[in-house]
Amino acid sequence: MGRSKHGPWLALALTLSAALTMAGCQDSYPIEATSCDRYCDLGLAPGCGEYSPTGCVLTCEATWGWSRQYCSDELEDWVSCLKEHEHRLICGYAQASTADGCESTQLARDDCMRAHFIAPPADWP
Repeated sequence: MGRSKHGPWLALALTLSAALTMAGCQDSYPIEATSCDRYCDLGLAPGCGEYSPTGCVLTCEATWGWSRQYCSDELEDWVSCLKEHEHRLICGYAQASTADGCESTQLARDDCMRAHFIAPPADWP
């Protein structure tokens, strides 16, 4: 039997297909998730309308992105607490629906931000 003229292309197609399948099965973000990715994973409170993950991350980065250099642990602790207490984000993504149960982590985040840059605006969560 002779070799098929499609053999090299078939092998390439199978290799690419396998690679794409493996990448699709990783069940992980292609880069490490940031605090803002985890913050936005909280989701919106009911009644806020359509959710835009990209819009949420952009808002979060504009609001807290600078603080990662100085306050990453405090920000992570606060986001973890919000997630643990199943808080949702209010419309506009700027704050969580409530701080119930997370007051101490929120205070630590605010204290760190004050110490390293500016006091958070009054309407920050």
